[in-house]
Amino acid sequence: MSSYHGGNDMPHGASVTSPVLSEAQSQLGQTEENHARTQRDLQNLMRIRASTQMSTAQYEQMEREIARLQQELRRMQEEMQRMRLTISQQEATIRNQSTALQQLPRQHHEATNLNSSAYGNTQSYGTMHGRNQSQQMALPAQPMLPQNTPGNFAQQQQSLSHVPSVPARGRQQQGIQQTPYGHTRSQTFGTPMTRQPGSQQPMPQGGGRHGQPSVNQFGSPEPRPFNTNAGRQVPPQTPRVGNPRQSSQSSANRNARSTPSSQAVQQPALQDNSMALVTIPEVSGTPSVKEQFQKVWYMAERYCWAHVNHVSTQKDGNMPQAVKDRIVQTAAPVHAYPLMGSPLTRYMMATKVVVQWIIKNILKHDSFRGFDLEVDAAIEANKNQIYQSTPAQVKYQLLNNIGYQMSVLQKKPGFDGFVNHLARDRGNQLWQIINPMMHERSSCDWEDLHLLMTEAHTLAQLMFSGADQYRFETPNGNDMFNKTTMVPRFSEPSKGMQAEQLEARGMRIKLALTPEVICKTSTPLGLVSETTILQAYVLIA
Repeated sequence: MSSYHGGNDMPHGASVTSPVLSEAQSQLGQTEENHARTQRDLQNLMRIRASTQMSTAQYEQMEREIARLQQELRRMQEEMQRMRLTISQQEATIRNQSTALQQLPRQHHEATNLNSSAYGNTQSYGTMHGRNQSQQMALPAQPMLPQNTPGNFAQQQQSLSHVPSVPARGRQQQGIQQTPYGHTRSQTFGTPMTRQPGSQQPMPQGGGRHGQPSVNQFGSPEPRPFNTNAGRQVPPQTPRVGNPRQSSQSSANRNARSTPSSQAVQQPALQDNSMALVTIPEVSGTPSVKEQFQKVWYMAERYCWAHVNHVSTQKDGNMPQAVKDRIVQTAAPVHAYPLMGSPLTRYMMATKVVVQWIIKNILKHDSFRGFDLEVDAAIEANKNQIYQSTPAQVKYQLLNNIGYQMSVLQKKPGFDGFVNHLARDRGNQLWQIINPMMHERSSCDWEDLHLLMTEAHTLAQLMFSGADQYRFETPNGNDMFNKTTMVPRFSEPSKGMQAEQLEARGMRIKLALTPEVICKTSTPLGLVSETTILQAYVLIA
């Protein structure tokens, strides 16, 4: 439920739709595909019955199967008729509502400029230190980066060297590191990466007695102290080139929007009218939601590759039953343990576990509950008024109000420290799931996890700072590959094929590492549209 910051991927002139209409169209498409597949199965059975000699028992079994398929076809035909009727009724309703809205008097609201060009370039992704994996493994050759094009891995790895990372504790080891994308690079393990000027945030060394790292109750190195949080740093805004007079005026407008006194004059109090349309102040230098999604997914995969990719069948057997059950729920039982037992795919299973946990426990509207009770009540009051049947114009106002409350929350003193506290607590919760899968320890296990939790909470702030909603669609195992919504991953680079070839051959997926992220946008005029901002990363069977 956040702003996509400009919606540049949104097709202009998107058609008006409704949740019921979208669901009916989706169900109709799925039913038509199932109907065609069942027809092919029925034709194959009838051809086999006509051309094959069989016993009486086999013939009766074949007849029962044919009758079952015929009954299934009739049921699908009735369902498709109902879906077509629902679609026609919804389209007629939308036309009538559009006509009625056009006849209403126009009331214009000042919309917030959420153009993505107002945001500065984001930092590159952090590098997990992990243990020294000197063994040579043939791992996938497609990086999980914003640009999913081959041949740019060297440039992306070069950009990783300018990202703040956690200083490692322990001795330095030289070696050739095998990346999870089939490339090798020489690296000094346990040494901090080069930091960007102006973003120095040294991590505490956290030593105990005699220089040994202290550990917490979960057996991990103690995280950074709560009171040493440097706070979230925002890069300075780059001045734009243009008319100086226009620049000064736009700067004055931005300052006026961000000044508490001006907000008190321009914006009505939310408790007096929860349906009042408020504008969200511009925030310069922050990444877009799409970029932050890519960053968090990438960091989760890098963390699992660096810390959870050591295979030990004996130690896997000693894992707690709750962790085993979670692994079985992550993938089909026939695939779960073979994937966990291979160094080529183990980190993929762990990545899905981490991503699902982040979506369930962090990426939600009440993720920051407890810091300000008044803001919590305002956000909850707006959230409880959003239903599937809520008109798009009303829903836009409610979502905008939630985004405004989130901006108020972020400006309060001590909020950065509260977020750091949440990152530590939720990192400890995730540690109880990930720790049994780690069969080799390093001094950076907890530090890297805390960094991942911090970025996940930054993503939650961005998601709920605008008038967009987000939905996660995770493909199931054995689903057909779809190049529109999926990005292929391979356990071995030699098996790599183009997405068009995979779809043409009807290839199926074995595991979905990350879900498809769908952004649903409402406008003040009542227009609703959906677009995929991030495809699902899937392992090809």
